[in-house]
Amino acid sequence: MNEQPSTTLKILLAEDSLTQAVHMQRMLKTQGWEITVVRNGKEGLEKMRTFLPDVILSDLNMPEMDGFEFCRIVKEGKFRTIPFIILSVHGELENQVKGLDIGADDYLTKPPHELELFARIRSAIRIKSYQDQLEQHLQRMLEELEQARLTQKAILPQTLPSWPQLKLAVKYVPAAQIGGDLYDVMELPQNKLGLFLGDVTGHGISAALISAMVSSMLKSYALSITSPEILLWQMNNFLVGKLESGKFITAWYGIYDIAEKKLSVACAGHPFGYLLRHRTAEVIPLDVLPFPPLGILPAELFIQGLVRTDSLETGDKVFIYTDGVTEAHKASGEMFEVTGLESFLSANSNMPLEQLLEQLYRTVQEYAGRDILDDDITMLAFEVL
Repeated sequence: MNEQPSTTLKILLAEDSLTQAVHMQRMLKTQGWEITVVRNGKEGLEKMRTFLPDVILSDLNMPEMDGFEFCRIVKEGKFRTIPFIILSVHGELENQVKGLDIGADDYLTKPPHELELFARIRSAIRIKSYQDQLEQHLQRMLEELEQARLTQKAILPQTLPSWPQLKLAVKYVPAAQIGGDLYDVMELPQNKLGLFLGDVTGHGISAALISAMVSSMLKSYALSITSPEILLWQMNNFLVGKLESGKFITAWYGIYDIAEKKLSVACAGHPFGYLLRHRTAEVIPLDVLPFPPLGILPAELFIQGLVRTDSLETGDKVFIYTDGVTEAHKASGEMFEVTGLESFLSANSNMPLEQLLEQLYRTVQEYAGRDILDDDITMLAFEVL
């Protein structure tokens, strides 16, 4: 017994046998569906431009363009999401497998039983509906990611400050559309410069939101707090209890007195950075007793870190970075590590600042053997002129 007509569907039937075409057309019309018949794949492609079917039923053996080629072209083009059901003669298992490999969504043995035909068509429509919902959801996610990327881009400095006494350079490469790295360079009172580099765990919208929160907090604190360790302490106190479980931020903060040529730094679970001493060609780690990463421990458990102060000279460079540099790894798992970074800096310390960062990034890429790395990379540097 035929089921009562339900949803109106548009079905394209590619069948060169007039007898088969008339028989199937009659069956399909009992469901209230709109049917268009073509004799081969070539006619089918032409008809699809105006008919826009919901389902395609196609024989395999047809003149001019058979069902295999018809299916291949459909599934490689803009109509690839339309369910494509192949019709094959009983026993043509090899052809059925080939059709499915090309991209067909289902197959029916000719001549199909009407109830099975109706059920397969409805099943194909349901699957397409689920796929459409998933694609819409994915599109919304991509749009949200793009908005988060734009938000994150907006909180990063669009241009670096400029002084006649020093030169600044930055290299920022997120591993994904949205990264977890954050940097800032701020003009402070009394002719001082604040330099911040942070690394939020993870990527995506969550990391972007945390980055935006940290950036806003940093700017509000930096103008009034004149000591790096106090700023990190205050940032931790603000962040505790506001981050989801497992989230934290590593941070490096330095204040450079431009007139006195003195740099004071503190860090929280972050790589120390380096002073490239021009006069002696030394690569000096800016190591200092660090704070724990920010956002994990409340004030009463937050171990007090120290501040390191260095006097700089004309020609000296200061280089800070996120661990995406040293943790870049080969397919075998071997990492670039601190030894690779120090070796590069020792060999290239006299290189112009921007060229130094660019060449280091290319070196890390070559070491890893790929252009896109697994973690964000941020490098911030300045040179005393």
